[in-house]
Amino acid sequence: MEVLRRGKDIILNPKVHKRTLIWLHGLGDSAEGFLPLFQMNPLLEDCKIVLLTAPSRPVTLNYGMKMNSWYDIISIDKREMNPEVIESADRVSSEIQDQRKSTKEIYLGGFSQGGALSLYTGLVHIDIPLHAIIGVSCYAMNYTIKKSLANTPIMLYHGKNDGMVPFNMAKESFINVLVDVKYKLYSEDGLDHGISMGTLNSISEWAKGLYIKE
Repeated sequence: MEVLRRGKDIILNPKVHKRTLIWLHGLGDSAEGFLPLFQMNPLLEDCKIVLLTAPSRPVTLNYGMKMNSWYDIISIDKREMNPEVIESADRVSSEIQDQRKSTKEIYLGGFSQGGALSLYTGLVHIDIPLHAIIGVSCYAMNYTIKKSLANTPIMLYHGKNDGMVPFNMAKESFINVLVDVKYKLYSEDGLDHGISMGTLNSISEWAKGLYIKE
């Protein structure tokens, strides 16, 4: 795949382009941090991958230390909305609109904080539904889902041994927030806060059932 850099963002262009995945990293990470993974396993067939990098900002959870973060996090237990969430969702929405010019099959996904932002953006913030949403080791913030977006297919994958975003806490947030939404939650025994081959294989197999047939 051809690798293009756009500031701190990275775009991977396939030889054949049928669909696009926009991916959001977790707290303190970057597009660069996910580049090796997607070069090894693009997840989706004939897929353009857009890796976005969050701005650097103080994070309360980490004693005010500045790091790449989509929004400030007070604590893992407090999942309230704040203006920074909306600010980042605006940026992701703009990217979605831009990528729609080349394909209707848009997937939005992310890891941890990036997955949480993907859920909010795809279920609340945008106007036209995404093709699908993918969230790994993430959670749902407190919001009301837009009815016109509630039928968006969603895949969630979480490690049973996640020490950063505990599985039961994440599951409870999905039950409370993702009401009347078609989501599938996969879990993996022994997996901490990370991505395994099981994660990648499960996402790939799930997504195949959503491909638009020519």
